[in-house]
Amino acid sequence: MSGRELLAAVDPSLDLVPTYVTGTLSGAHPAQQDLAIAANGTIAAVTRSYTDSGQTKFGAMIPEKSLHAGANEVSVYAVNGSALTELRGSDVTYALQNGALEASNGTSIRVGRAIAGEVRGTRASSGSTLGGWAANVKARKPARSIVVLVDGKSVFVGDNGNITRNDIRNRYGVANTGFIFRLPGSLLPGAGAADDVRVFAVAGNAASELKYLRGYPWKTG
Repeated sequence: MSGRELLAAVDPSLDLVPTYVTGTLSGAHPAQQDLAIAANGTIAAVTRSYTDSGQTKFGAMIPEKSLHAGANEVSVYAVNGSALTELRGSDVTYALQNGALEASNGTSIRVGRAIAGEVRGTRASSGSTLGGWAANVKARKPARSIVVLVDGKSVFVGDNGNITRNDIRNRYGVANTGFIFRLPGSLLPGAGAADDVRVFAVAGNAASELKYLRGYPWKTG
């Protein structure tokens, strides 16, 4: 499930509460798997998986009232007839070491220049916003995910392409390249802090650090 970090630190005072739950299925399953999303022990939404760019994905909107301030437990279940089977998550975290993103699943993604993109950041007392775009322009493919690291360790991994960037599509011929994430205040340090906040895009076995636009409020190493 993507963006689990947001559900672990819900702040109802933000203008956007993380009620849109998305993720990717792996392993054996039907092409359109019926799913149920539970929030804090209660089924909050049902949905069905779909295929996108060779991956089986899902998305569902859960009611805002199903979440509370602080940490929330959200689970995904496969629905087969009257049986529910919980799908165990395999959230991957990253650490930046020796010019590579070392993943918690044992894989290593070399950091290079294959992926282009930019990121803009803002920081307020209530939270932070990161937005921009990322794509392999040469291959004309969007980046798969965005990784945010504080002092070299990931604190958030989100799906790229959650907003449309027509300017990038018109310029490079690549669709689904834009992203925006509104993050709770506890996730990132305050503006001007001593901590580094760096943003990388990942596509396949390649990763690149994005270009930081003017006004980015954190150190970048």
